[in-house]
Amino acid sequence: MFGLDLLDWLRGRHPWGKLLRLAGQLGRHSRYIAALHDDDEIAPLLVAAHDDSGEEPRMSLVGWTHERELLTELLQSVRALQATVIGIVSKSGKPPEVPPARRPRTLVDDLRRRADRDQAETVIQLFNPRPSGVSS
Repeated sequence: MFGLDLLDWLRGRHPWGKLLRLAGQLGRHSRYIAALHDDDEIAPLLVAAHDDSGEEPRMSLVGWTHERELLTELLQSVRALQATVIGIVSKSGKPPEVPPARRPRTLVDDLRRRADRDQAETVIQLFNPRPSGVSS
């Protein structure tokens, strides 16, 4: 994949850290990742290292193609259509909430979201000022 010969590591031409960094760049559906997830010694370590904060980890833009974006849009549309049909046939007549499809999120996205939230809070405070000396 990277145009390198694995024998070069055995011959000492490349540092082993480089091989680990390259292997870490393989796709999550690669044979390498599949082997890690099926390894008796490594799988428990991966489970122990799992982040249980409840927040979805950021998805990288690496590998996010125009085709993937279109497929994600299609998935979102199908989910919305399913929810609409469910709403039509349900007794309540309300469609279920459709969670957004997962997309890459970068630090720039997070900073923009934070700036938007801060600006909204500033506007809210302008229209709903708290009397001075009163704590929340």
